[in-house]
Amino acid sequence: MDQHPSVNNLYLSERLQKTLAGVGSHTVTTVIAPMGYGKSTALKWWQQQLAARIPHAKIFRQLVAADSRQDFWDGFCRTLRPRPVLAGQLQALGFPADPHTMRLLHELLQDALAGHPDPVFFILDDVHLLQSVDLPGIVSFLAERLPAQVHIVLLSRNQIFSAAAQLRLGSGLLTIGAADLRLRPEEICRYAACCRLPMTLSQAQALFAVSEGWRAMLYLMFRAYCQTGVWQPDSRSADTLIEQITVDRDLQRWLTEFVQERIDEGRKWDIRDGILSLGGELFKEKNKDALSVPRSREELGRIVSRAAAQAEATKKQLQQTAARAVAIISRAGLTAADFSGKSRSFANYFFTVAAGELKPYGATVAKMAAAPEGWGAKGSPAQALAPELQPLLREMCDIYDANRKSWNTCDLLKENYRSFALLSDLYKRVQQLCDEQNMMLLSETKYVLSEFIGHNDAPFIYEKVGNRFERFMIDEFQDTSLKEWENFLPLLQNAMAQSEETSVLIVGDIKQSIYRWRGGDWKILHGEAQQALGAGDTQVEVLRENWRSLPAVVAFNNRIIERIVAADNRALNETLAKASEEGSVDPAEAAALRDTLADAYRGHAQLPRRKAEHPGYVSVETFAERPPVVERICALIDKGFRPCDIMILVRGATDGAKVAAELLDFKRRNKDPRYRFDVMTQEALIVGNAPVSSFIAAALRLALNPDDSLSRAVYNHYLGRPFDRPLDDSERDFFRSVRLLSPEEAFERIVMRHALQGDRRQTAYLQAIHEQIISFCATKIADIALFLRWWEETGKNRSLSVEESATTVEITTIHKAKGLEKRAVLIPYCSWSPDPKSSGTVQNIVWAEARGDGAEAIGRFPVRYKKAMAESGFSSEYYRELVYAHVDNVNLLYVALTRAAESLHVFIPQKGGRTVGGLLLQSIATDGDKALLGDFEGRCTIDEAGEHFAFGEFAGPVAGGSKRSEAEHVILEEYPTAQADLRLRLPSQRYFEDGGEVELSPRNLGILMHRAFEQADDEAGIHEAVRGMQADGTLSEADAATLRQMIARALEHPEVREWFGGGWERVRNENEIIIPGRGSTRRPDRVMIDGRRVVVVDYKFGLRDAERHRRQMREYLRLLGEMGYAPAEGYLWYVKLGKIEKVEP
Repeated sequence: MDQHPSVNNLYLSERLQKTLAGVGSHTVTTVIAPMGYGKSTALKWWQQQLAARIPHAKIFRQLVAADSRQDFWDGFCRTLRPRPVLAGQLQALGFPADPHTMRLLHELLQDALAGHPDPVFFILDDVHLLQSVDLPGIVSFLAERLPAQVHIVLLSRNQIFSAAAQLRLGSGLLTIGAADLRLRPEEICRYAACCRLPMTLSQAQALFAVSEGWRAMLYLMFRAYCQTGVWQPDSRSADTLIEQITVDRDLQRWLTEFVQERIDEGRKWDIRDGILSLGGELFKEKNKDALSVPRSREELGRIVSRAAAQAEATKKQLQQTAARAVAIISRAGLTAADFSGKSRSFANYFFTVAAGELKPYGATVAKMAAAPEGWGAKGSPAQALAPELQPLLREMCDIYDANRKSWNTCDLLKENYRSFALLSDLYKRVQQLCDEQNMMLLSETKYVLSEFIGHNDAPFIYEKVGNRFERFMIDEFQDTSLKEWENFLPLLQNAMAQSEETSVLIVGDIKQSIYRWRGGDWKILHGEAQQALGAGDTQVEVLRENWRSLPAVVAFNNRIIERIVAADNRALNETLAKASEEGSVDPAEAAALRDTLADAYRGHAQLPRRKAEHPGYVSVETFAERPPVVERICALIDKGFRPCDIMILVRGATDGAKVAAELLDFKRRNKDPRYRFDVMTQEALIVGNAPVSSFIAAALRLALNPDDSLSRAVYNHYLGRPFDRPLDDSERDFFRSVRLLSPEEAFERIVMRHALQGDRRQTAYLQAIHEQIISFCATKIADIALFLRWWEETGKNRSLSVEESATTVEITTIHKAKGLEKRAVLIPYCSWSPDPKSSGTVQNIVWAEARGDGAEAIGRFPVRYKKAMAESGFSSEYYRELVYAHVDNVNLLYVALTRAAESLHVFIPQKGGRTVGGLLLQSIATDGDKALLGDFEGRCTIDEAGEHFAFGEFAGPVAGGSKRSEAEHVILEEYPTAQADLRLRLPSQRYFEDGGEVELSPRNLGILMHRAFEQADDEAGIHEAVRGMQADGTLSEADAATLRQMIARALEHPEVREWFGGGWERVRNENEIIIPGRGSTRRPDRVMIDGRRVVVVDYKFGLRDAERHRRQMREYLRLLGEMGYAPAEGYLWYVKLGKIEKVEP
């Protein structure tokens, strides 16, 4: 029995599901990807969906086992056993090896399948094994001739059809490739959720960096998680809450009922996701009061049970009414199609509701419910039933209208009430963990301070602070929360009371309030602060002058924001008015929300104060497939901007990853020195996210356990090898040699063995890892195991300390860009919705109070924001969240647009639905080739690529516009791995060493001597290699002299002098020998050939392991013999011991 059944849960990305949905509409489908990408798994899922959707569809599936024409044909006939006549005919026909047999095959299939109305699918798996069978030719022939309901699906690791064959198949061919099967970070999160494994997006991104979405490796990682639990910190409270069910009977019963409800609703039974989705609500300021007096589980259960019982009774009443109508229709021998509308008839509503599906009725149903006319043709049986059915339809509509809100309210309550009831238990457990670990949650500090202030008439803390500081300034005040303001207020009032001069300065911008999700409340700055401090004692100054941006940028932002706000505010007011008329929201509440967006932006326009040789530039353009980010960066560079003058703003990490991938791909392909730039993202600066970090960690784990399959997979994947490739003897020797070294010694040996120091792309990360190792080892006597434990818990999550250089283009989110500016700003995906999030992996939780139908008793309750909320007892909070989300998202646009000092470039998808980009486009008027924003005129171009609006002049950077230092930064070409002249002795190293000759460090005499030997054909080559190591800094002068002495002593041996004497015809250093039939290699250190004489030498710098070393040498000799080099001489040279051993074959 599988120990980890959850890891085997079937998961396919929504992208892949949509692609697979097209299999039935294409004649031929190919699924092509390497091993382990989940080709067969995807087809298994598709078959399940097909069987549920079209039960009578026929599927004939064959697994190809070998490259044998006869075996293939026998297997194909066996799959047709459900059609014995056809199977027998094909078996008699034999493999279609010629055109005549091919035509007979077509005729037999045509005759057998022509009368089958449902789809027929032939699936062939592992067709890459068929090298001697012209399967593409057979498939292409049949695809052009078989009936339309016949489809062929081919699974392969290699390409199947030539380019010409693909052209012939045309639109009849659907190709699914590795890119479709590969999982993206957000999909890895969903896969983990499907397997009941908690995972954050950052953890998924780390896994993606290692696996590149490869399903086979992800499966191994998931299994490893089940054994190690490395993500445990994310769910400690929820998991320990689950553990409590063994001792708390009430909790046990509650959770058991919770699980049963989930199963009854067809949802997965693991309830931790429901608990964790609300767990974050514990730490939000606005929820504190609701959670401070929690209702008991029993009371919540009673409230929801009453609401559910009432909802069930009215739903049953509706269903029974529909059933009466269905009975009348059936007694008359009619169906829904006999009424007007035929197959799309309104009468289908009777049958749908009677079957238990309670969905809203449409306009046609409402029309028919109003009068009996038009139910069918005059004199038809259907029209004759109208007088009897019309009252029933009217009754159904009335029942639905009267109970729609209560049904939605009940559904929303049932969705979260059990998780909500557990929040108090969860919070107690969080507090217990804090007490056990002597911690205090940062979110709790404001409440502790508030409670302290509340119990003192004159808060002495603030009095003491006031005695030290006379003046206070609070910046970014628009993001202040209510509780923070309550705590600040006494301090500010105390300062104002002690001075007649201005002692308090509050600075903020409502339009830049983008942290409401953290508790920020811009309404405090909007008026509440002035009221609390005293209108007579405060003065409001509105700063209208803009010293950042050039005139064209300021003018564009003034006018575009004005129009967007006006249009969106108008639409919100209309939505509120309609909701008020329909009774969805109280008129007074609707009036309070009216013009909220307009109020936030009243008087927003600014006056440009920067003057320059040109007015600046704004570009707005639409795109179909991808925004031309690379092209625009190159154009900016051509204009004279440096890469460091350019910033790319994205809404979230997903868009950032797409842009970063495109820029990095361009960087790899680019040969033009003008366009060389680096890319910096916040996510890329996490040390542990770099593939080389995972490689180093995997190598260190292999040093401890060479049989660690997961670490071996990571190690192999980085080196571009199959993930399940076993370690060869030399690799095992290497890992054995570093196992007992200190972490810093092991790190350096790993870097040098794999030549990582020469990869410039990894230099910053190698330096960061090395610094982490040195920092860790400087405080304790450390070994590799201790370091790896610390690395997993802490080290890998630390960020690089990167100095911005002139060649760096920065990608960052709009939230992180607040307060920043750049000469040129690109917004590649101006496509976020102004509406609140109502779908996706992150739930948008709104705390609301239900109204009507007795649900008020539940108090403030966490509801998942979605459309049903608008027609429920929670509708007031629905519309409030709608309005304030629009303010948030317009603010995000404002922040993004105002980061540019000189050149602003906005890209908007052509088909993006209702987005802020769509609002922006609608705000620009056109007149021929003119783009108009009121009195601000630009240029308009419309072609096949899309629309392009330009304002100002696309020119280079203006003089004196840079705020950054012009200092140049040195970029390391490769990571140095040499010993310095002055060494820092760390606690993890030996404090006392034996006397005698001092060995080179990094503790690596063997590696450095080996490196010198492997580069040399003769003695002169050895000394040249040493000079090279000294020149590139690998060796200091003193170390080089020591190494030369040791090499000289080693060369005193007569046999060694012969080996490096230069008299050989050919010398092969470190050349691989491929083992036939196994795909693995062996690599002797040195092979020397002179006529018929062949000598093999293997250098050994460690301890003598005679038997194993002899066995290794004998294998070299055997392989050389098989290559025709026999007899060969074999020698083991124990360099440090000064001994040479001849090995007989």
